This record gives sequence, structure tokens and C-alpha cells, in this order.
Amino acid sequence: MLNKEQEKWESVSWIQRNFRLGYLTAFKIKEAVEKIRQEEKENMIKVIEGMSMPVGSEGAEKRAYDQAISEIIKELK
Repeated sequence: MLNKEQEKWESVSWIQRNFRLGYLTAFKIKEAVEKIRQEEKENMIKVIEGMSMPVGSEGAEKRAYDQAISEIIKELK
């Protein structure tokens, strides 16, 4: 049978192990979420870059549209 001092240190060790596991798990989840967010941004940029002006648009309207698309893409990056 363990004495009180051994029991105390074993319980501390158990708590520390579980804390480390919890921390590592949370860190891995955070990394996965960041990766997903980056992939979503990249996909949005591709979609936005593929958008075209409505037929018949030209001149100042087209420049304004292109400027807006550029601003959106810059914001996403």
C-alpha cells in the first residue's frame, strides 16, 4: 500500500499528464482550424478571381468592378 506522500505525488503526476494531453490536443485542433481557414480563403480568392463582369459592362464601370475585386482579394490575403 502506498503511503500518503506517494499518493499525493502520483495524483499530481496524473494531473500533469492529463493537462499536457489536453494542451496538446487543443493545440492540434487549433492548427487544424487555422489550416481549414487558410484553405477556405484560398478557395474564395479563386472563386472571386474567376468572376467576370456582366456582359456589356465597359469603361469606368469595368474599372470600378476590377478595383473592387482587387480590394476584396487583398483583404482576404
